[in-house]
This record gives sequence, C-alpha cells and structure tokens, in this order.
Amino acid sequence: MSCIGMKRFLGVDKMKNDKLIIYLAGKMSGLSKEEYTKWRNIISDELIEVAHLIGAKIQVINPAEYFDFEKMDRHLEKEVMQFDLNMVRQSDIVIVNVGGISESIGTAIELYEANRLDIPVIAYTEGDVNNNIHPWIENCLSTVQMNRSELITYIIDFYMDRYIK
Repeated sequence: MSCIGMKRFLGVDKMKNDKLIIYLAGKMSGLSKEEYTKWRNIISDELIEVAHLIGAKIQVINPAEYFDFEKMDRHLEKEVMQFDLNMVRQSDIVIVNVGGISESIGTAIELYEANRLDIPVIAYTEGDVNNNIHPWIENCLSTVQMNRSELITYIIDFYMDRYIK
C-alpha cells in the first residue's frame, strides 16, 4: 500500500482540506449538454443547500462547467482528461451517475483513478437499478446504487458531518 493509501486507511489524511470536496462523474459522450448537466446541477444544488442548512463546508466539482464540448477548437481532449483526473485526485469523494456508465470510457477512467487512490465512489441512479454495469467498473464502486434522496442522506450522515464549522 502506498504512503497516501496507508494514511487514508488509518484516517490520517481523511480531511485534505477544511471542506468536503465532491466530484460529480458520469457519462457525457453522446449526450446533449442538457442531458449531462441536468442531474449534476440538481445534485450540486441540493448538496450545497443542505450543507448550508447544517453548517458544513463543501465544494462540488461539476466537470460539465469547465469545457464547452460544442466549441473545443482551442482545447485538446488530453487537456480535458488531465483536468478532470486532476479534479478527481483532489476530491474526498466521487458521486457517479451509473446511467450508461459501461459506455463511458472517461467515467471508467475517473472511477479507476478514484479507486486506485482509495477515494470513495458513491453510485447514484435516477431510475431503476442498473444491472448492466461492467464488473470492473462495479468493483470501483464503494456503495450500492442509490436514488437522489438516499444519496443526499448518505452524504450528510457519512461525510458532511465531519466538515461542520
């Protein structure tokens, strides 16, 4: 186990910052901007609202806010990949929308990176439980799939309470 992994295992490095940093992963390729931003905006807004209500300090990283995939003339895909993976590395937890996840190589790589660094990956679904997740992706998930209400409650109970001012 790496030094970083050992620190996390022992709980020494659980609080990287003075706030909980949450990365929102999920399929973007082949979807419209509205399709890949809608769920992220809803989850982000709800997390920020509940954090404010209980006095927790959080930062939600929504990768859909950084690049306009319809106007990529000045950006290379490698830049996007490096940027997103860097944001994953800086996160305390990753929430992943598992809808279409087995068709999203970018999300698979993000989850692998989080798993490699012992960053918890919390599975989220908007519909029925997705039983068609590739086993390697499933092995990167830290939790079972939850709906939005269960997800918010889980984040409050297991993560946010550590960051209350």
